[in-house]
Amino acid sequence: MTMKNFFYALAISLAFVAFYSCNNDEALDDFYPVEFDLTVVNSANENLLDSKNNKDFVFGTTVTYNGKEYKVIDALGDDFVGGNDFYGIKLVGDEKNGQFKIGRWNGNINHQDVAFTINWADGSHDMIAFTNKITYNASGTAVVNRTYTLNGTPFTSHKLTIVK
Repeated sequence: MTMKNFFYALAISLAFVAFYSCNNDEALDDFYPVEFDLTVVNSANENLLDSKNNKDFVFGTTVTYNGKEYKVIDALGDDFVGGNDFYGIKLVGDEKNGQFKIGRWNGNINHQDVAFTINWADGSHDMIAFTNKITYNASGTAVVNRTYTLNGTPFTSHKLTIVK
């Protein structure tokens, strides 16, 4: 074994020792960000987020959060991933089967009664609110409890269908 190979082997060995000697009891928890997936249909169950035939409704909709109004971002075909940064409202999916994504909020911290308003292009409004609470049970395992409301009425998931 040459001296160069010896030092490579030594460096790799030290890296393994350092990695395995870390205290893994204090690992950080990482939770999914809070983000909403909205499907919007009419009474005949037709998707209103058809950006080709219903462009005025789709792109006339905004979201108000923390006093700022966010316009729809056209993200059709975009496989957006990443981060906990609030981006507002995005149109995702395809032209015929669009869906709104609204968010993101950091899932690793507690949020209490965070609310935003959807300002529909038809002049109506809906308010969505959520709470994200992280607690730890007796064994130290993190437990995330998320609650959601639409116009004050509780719902069970970040995915919802709104009938207009």
